[in-house]
Amino acid sequence: LITKKRGSISYNIPVSVGVKREIFQSIYWIINESCGFKKGNYEMLLVKEFINLSYQIGNAMRAKKNLHKIGEQNRIYIRYLV
Repeated sequence: LITKKRGSISYNIPVSVGVKREIFQSIYWIINESCGFKKGNYEMLLVKEFINLSYQIGNAMRAKKNLHKIGEQNRIYIRYLV
């Protein structure tokens, strides 16, 4: 999502991203959502997150779904990209 300002209102506009950005974003979500601010064994937390991702559940998958939901809601603002 990129932010465009029209008048006094800011719109979040969904745009397609490159492969490098997709990979970075997925790794960022996995590390941030699994370890984040939690204390404990980071290896076990990462293993649990990868297991949850294999079942299409987990915090990283929730972050991805939230971003997709926001993109679907804001697709009407694509006309402001020009």
